Amino acid sequence: MSFAELKTKPIRAAAIAAASVSACLLVYASMSLDWLVYFDPDDHSSFGLRTVRQCFGDTCTTQGLAAMLDDAEKSGTLASVGWVVSIAQWVAAAALLLAGGLAVVGKFVLRPVPPTSVAALASIVALISTCLFIAVNPARPEFQAGNGFWFGGVGAIGGLLASIFIARQRTPDWDETPPVDEDNW
Repeated sequence: MSFAELKTKPIRAAAIAAASVSACLLVYASMSLDWLVYFDPDDHSSFGLRTVRQCFGDTCTTQGLAAMLDDAEKSGTLASVGWVVSIAQWVAAAALLLAGGLAVVGKFVLRPVPPTSVAALASIVALISTCLFIAVNPARPEFQAGNGFWFGGVGAIGGLLASIFIARQRTPDWDETPPVDEDNW
């Protein structure tokens, strides 16, 4: 698809752009160490999805989330939910990039599962588990939601909307997919 064709189809171009931006937000959020943050003049601590960073003055240490929270009440839950969020965000980002790429070249994959469906389901799982990660915070009063949480939430919502918009842009000229019946399934 050329730039001129994208210009004539602004909804498709906007959906492709939204999918790309959402995928970038999801990847950034999955790598961020600032999901839960605690600021103090002498102490800065933050939880990522898989790691914890503690800074005292100029010295910072980073270690795995499960190792850090071994004796905390909800450590197993927080570490497990962190991995679920990470994997859901990675799957959603990959499916969004695939769906956007296929939309750019004018193809739509129907079988076995369209990437737009995978992106929508992974975005929903990422959004729900993102909220759950904040809810099972073992140090609830001291730690606040950080940039990773907000970027992850916006990326998941944007990914869900982008996958719906890309799926709705499917027209018969995208590809000549034969009708599904018992013989060609």
